[in-house]
Amino acid sequence: MIRRILFLAVLVVPVAANAASFYINPRIENQIRENSLSEREVPLAVYMDGGLSDLPHNGTFDVSLKNNKTFNIGEDEFDLYQSVFRMQNLGGLVDVSAGRQFLNPGFHSYLLDGASFTFGRDSWPVFVSVFGGVPRYIETGDFHGEAGLVTGATLETNISENTHTKLSAVYDKLDIDVKDWRQN
Repeated sequence: MIRRILFLAVLVVPVAANAASFYINPRIENQIRENSLSEREVPLAVYMDGGLSDLPHNGTFDVSLKNNKTFNIGEDEFDLYQSVFRMQNLGGLVDVSAGRQFLNPGFHSYLLDGASFTFGRDSWPVFVSVFGGVPRYIETGDFHGEAGLVTGATLETNISENTHTKLSAVYDKLDIDVKDWRQN
């Protein structure tokens, strides 16, 4: 018996020493209401945020989702807000993120299934980012029949402590199946 415990300890301790930090944040909302037809509905919304941190190369993995089920009428919705893996400071030059993620290259925010790369050192006054992916629209359903494309680049400067500028160029193609790349 003691041999088995020692054997398991030898196996588990090195793994636990290298394990990442884990977090989970669930939230449940529920109500009972009448709809426009005077029928009783019981919607149940489950939100969850979870992830890992302290992965190799300053890596993190984050997931945010919502599941909404309305009992009595059989309505069920699922939204995956983000599922993104990030690595920072690869080779001292590159930050990488890949997966479903929110990006805001300028005055607009995108929810993309794609990747983003940022080049530059912390001591440099200039950073260059490139990104691309398929846009997702939570409010119209996850896969609504149109596959678009969003690509772009940003140039950021941080010349002094009180000055930060950002210049971005974005190509947003609403329907990639249309052969004319100038038509949206």
